[in-house]
Amino acid sequence: MTNKTITVLSVTAAMAVAGIGYSATTFAGDGNDQEQAAIASASITLSEAIALAEAETGGHAVEAEVEEENDTDFFYEIEIVKPDGSTHEVLIDMASAEILEVRLDD
Repeated sequence: MTNKTITVLSVTAAMAVAGIGYSATTFAGDGNDQEQAAIASASITLSEAIALAEAETGGHAVEAEVEEENDTDFFYEIEIVKPDGSTHEVLIDMASAEILEVRLDD
C-alpha cells in the first residue's frame, strides 16, 4: 500500500466548503502510473471528498491521503477532527465517490 500524505490547511477546507473545486492531480507528486491514472479519472475531486467527509462526520479535515490496495483500488483517506476532539478516518472510493468506511482513529 502506498501512501501520499497531503496536509490539508484551513484554506483548503474553506475552499471545499465554499464549493471551489480543483483537481487532486495538483497533489499527485511522484506517484506511480496507476495512481496518476486513478487521480486523473476520479469521479470525485479531493476538495469534494473533503467536503463529503466533513458533512458525514460533522468535523473538520486535517489531513488527506491517496491510498491504494492491490495497485487497482484507490481511495481517499481523510482524517477528521470532530468538535468533541475525537479523530476519525473516512475512506472514500475515488472511482465511485462512495464512502467505504468511517472509523475512529486511535
